[in-house]
Formats: sequence, structure tokens, C-alpha cells
Amino acid sequence: MHKSVIDNIINEYYKEILKYCHKHLHGDMHGAEDCTQEVFLRLHQKINTLNMRSDIRPWLYRTADWVIKEYLRHNPETTDIDAIPEIADTTWDEDESLLDCLTGEERMLVDDYYSGRDKEKLAAEKGITLKSLYVRICRIRKKLLSELDKNNKS
Repeated sequence: MHKSVIDNIINEYYKEILKYCHKHLHGDMHGAEDCTQEVFLRLHQKINTLNMRSDIRPWLYRTADWVIKEYLRHNPETTDIDAIPEIADTTWDEDESLLDCLTGEERMLVDDYYSGRDKEKLAAEKGITLKSLYVRICRIRKKLLSELDKNNKS
């Protein structure tokens, strides 16, 4: 009996909860899928203790909030690297070098990353995971954009 109840709930709310997770994870589709699956896994685990006479929708959203918070706690940098505008798309005073705000290591990483090299090989050479490489590049891009904003305000 519980299997058909869970199947009906999944069929009715899966896409809705997936969209909710996707929005709250700022476009991280893989994270949204993981969180959505976790919500329905918890539903399956707690089906015997839930009041199925009331609306299950609020419980799903509350659970999704908790799962998203857990996910973000374990994956603090889930920013989609493509969501940050390209530095090349912006303009700044050519007399000042925007890259001067970067450390030597950051500058080398940017040069290597944008040289067209294989990202997995680059990460392995640096002794980091591919995700760590993306996180570092994302942070450097944010740093450059922040510096650009400062330069444009002056």
C-alpha cells in the first residue's frame, strides 16, 4: 500500500520540488537532483510516521529546505562557473592592470586555465580535484569583478 502512495506523491510533486531545489541552489542542476532525491528518500523512510490525511506538500518543502541547507553546508561553493559574467565582457581603464590584484599563484592558475589546456589534467598537476579547480577559478573571477567595480567607481 505504501509503495503506491509514495509513487503517487513522487509523480505529483517531483518536478515541483526539483524546480524549488534548482532555484535555491542558484542553478546547480546536479545539486538540485541530489537534493530532490534525498527529499523523496526521506519521505520513503518516514512514510509510516507521517499523517497522510493532511497535505504532504508543506512537509516536502520543509524537508527540501533542510536538505538544501545540508547540501550547502557540505558543498559550500556550488556556484555555476558559467553564471558569473566573463571578465573579457567588461571594460576597464587600460592604464591599470586588473590582474595586479591577483597573487602570483592566482595569476598562474588563470593563465593555465584559460590557455585551453585540459581541465582535468590541469587539476591533477595542481594536486587538486576538478571541482576545486572550478571553485578557485570562480573565486578569482569574483575577485576580479570586485576589483573592476572598485576601479569603475573611482
